[in-house]
Amino acid sequence: MIRVFYTHENELVWEKYPEKAVLDPKRNYLWIDLLHANQEEKDQVCAFFKVKLPTYKEAVEIESSSRYSEDASSIKANSGFLKDGETPKIHQVSFLLKDNVLFTVRNVELQSFAEVVKKIKVARQDFIRSGSQIWVLLLETRIDLDADYIESLTRITNMVSRKVQSLEDPEAKILRKIAELQENTILIRESITDKQRLISALTRSPFIDHETAERLRVVMKDINSLLQHTQFSFERLEIGRASCRERV
Repeated sequence: MIRVFYTHENELVWEKYPEKAVLDPKRNYLWIDLLHANQEEKDQVCAFFKVKLPTYKEAVEIESSSRYSEDASSIKANSGFLKDGETPKIHQVSFLLKDNVLFTVRNVELQSFAEVVKKIKVARQDFIRSGSQIWVLLLETRIDLDADYIESLTRITNMVSRKVQSLEDPEAKILRKIAELQENTILIRESITDKQRLISALTRSPFIDHETAERLRVVMKDINSLLQHTQFSFERLEIGRASCRERV
């Protein structure tokens, strides 16, 4: 499926194509989002915009040191986005920014993308003017969701900590819950650290204007706070696990 955002007569237009997209050279495209796109759809986008998009397999297998690159006309990046649920998992998303058009390639529905689509559909034209602004909005939204997820983990950690202190003989299932919370804390920390590296690179890019770079610096401050919070939470869980083992 291909979703596109473009400007028309000073209005933002959103269109979704479950099959082959209808692309018009007269349109001012801002964002091309490929979700579960087949090879024919990717080839169509590549030919129309004269770009090269990675496959999902390439995005997953790329080395961490090669997850961001620039050339004379574009930025390419890969970043992991957390999908919350019974078993949280990080899914790779590929980004390409060229000629102020943002291309995203992914194989899973993500809440952050759905939220950004809602925001853009009600946005004024002076709020969204470029693909780089949409990219920043995606990152801002993902970090906000990460903060909500960390807050949820903290609430559960508080409950588990109180239970550990109230029991003379902590049950094995509490130890399992602590281990699960630690794994999820590590997972969200990895996801946030990944965004930290990406945003650090974007703020130095000549393709990012001053206003957008300032927004990225605000996000970076939020990221630093979240990383400190996850470190504190992990240490609390480690203390709780040690306490359980001493009392078992």
